Amino acid sequence: MVPVKAISAVTVERDGFRQLVKVICSGNTIDFRVGRGEADGIKALLTQLMVGTHPAQQASHEPSADRAPAASPGAPVPGTGSVAQELAKLAELRDAGVLSDAEFSAAKARLLS
Repeated sequence: MVPVKAISAVTVERDGFRQLVKVICSGNTIDFRVGRGEADGIKALLTQLMVGTHPAQQASHEPSADRAPAASPGAPVPGTGSVAQELAKLAELRDAGVLSDAEFSAAKARLLS
């Protein structure tokens, strides 16, 4: 089991008739051989989890009176780092090919809003 926070990048490579999803975390690489149609979906799912935009990570109900409201999607969680640190992580993901320029720009805009 690998915690999502430990994943630093996800890539997809051809491996004969199949594709190889490489999950890079804590200096290790975990390879998964999957069908061509599955690789991009797996990469997208892991990327969403890494940047905190997966629907399961979003608040699905109104906050109760005894709880503070949930942070907005893409906003840094208090105590986890500054906006500059979050932007640096997003830039690393973009540079590693995990995020497209459009995904990077959208996440950056959420952080800066």
